[in-house]
Amino acid sequence: MEDFYVYKIGTRVSIGLIFTRTIPNPRRVRLRKWENRPTPQTHFIDGSIYLAIALQKLQSDLVETGDQRMVNKFQGHRNAKNPFWNVRHWIVLISPFVYLCMFDAYLIRISNALEPHPWVSYAPPKMARLIDIGQVKILEDNIAAKKAQRVAVTFYNISVQYDLRYTQTPVRPSNAVFRKTSIQVKFTNPKVTLEHEIKMSTTYQPEKPWESRLLLHEMDHVAISTDPRLINMLKSLLQAPAKLTVELSANANQDATTINQAITDLQQARREAVQVIVQKYYERLDAQSNNGLDDIDQRNEFFMGLYSKQDLESLEFPYLKEIRVALADANLESVANHYLISDSK
Repeated sequence: MEDFYVYKIGTRVSIGLIFTRTIPNPRRVRLRKWENRPTPQTHFIDGSIYLAIALQKLQSDLVETGDQRMVNKFQGHRNAKNPFWNVRHWIVLISPFVYLCMFDAYLIRISNALEPHPWVSYAPPKMARLIDIGQVKILEDNIAAKKAQRVAVTFYNISVQYDLRYTQTPVRPSNAVFRKTSIQVKFTNPKVTLEHEIKMSTTYQPEKPWESRLLLHEMDHVAISTDPRLINMLKSLLQAPAKLTVELSANANQDATTINQAITDLQQARREAVQVIVQKYYERLDAQSNNGLDDIDQRNEFFMGLYSKQDLESLEFPYLKEIRVALADANLESVANHYLISDSK
């Protein structure tokens, strides 16, 4: 019987909270209204009000039905003299708050995915170019910012596509259990896709975002991972021919799967080697600029030194031979213009 009444309270609280989140609100007409987004604090306030109303209404219901025993129990609980609620009951009452906090987080993710951040609409041309080629999304994410111990942090992703052809030649000796084969692979039509997410704390609300030092710093990160030399380096590396020795099982039906996996592993290792370089450059930028708080000394020299043969050698990049032509063909004027992301720099 007590469970029934507790569930009744929980239902009323849930309905009340859902009602406050679905009725039109002039302060929150759009899904993404940055300065008036519901928070756990608003859920707590609204929920407390509805919990008090639900308790009062339930007591009235009990009086009307003549269930004096339950009236006494509820009065005892409210006077902190005779509490009867156990953990199960509290879970029922707290669950609406938890649900709505999760639901609002889900709405934030959906709105981030469907609707560009308002700042993007008035980004200056040089920034808009970087946003376009880097497929940049600006998101509010307190969890990511807190985890990185920053007000803002930039994440990038490199995805690649390519066509391939290979020939295989058996290697002697072989046995009944394993067979070795030499694979000569040629890659064509390499495609590189770059994606970025700048995740910021909700407390970061500069009056002129595209003039703020922090956002310019995050766009410097984007510039590093969209550098024309990086893209040419990736394409050159992805289409570099390769020779592999693959050990095949006795089951010939699995040959194609084993060979394709070996080729995929090769290209994955190549891509990851490039990502290691990009991450090191990100860290170097943070160190040089004190995480965006200071200007970079000799800015042009700093960025032009990235992705050079000498620098990649010092970082022990393992595929220098495969990208030597791409490094030699770099258009340094285009690279210099790439890092002019604001009129003040």
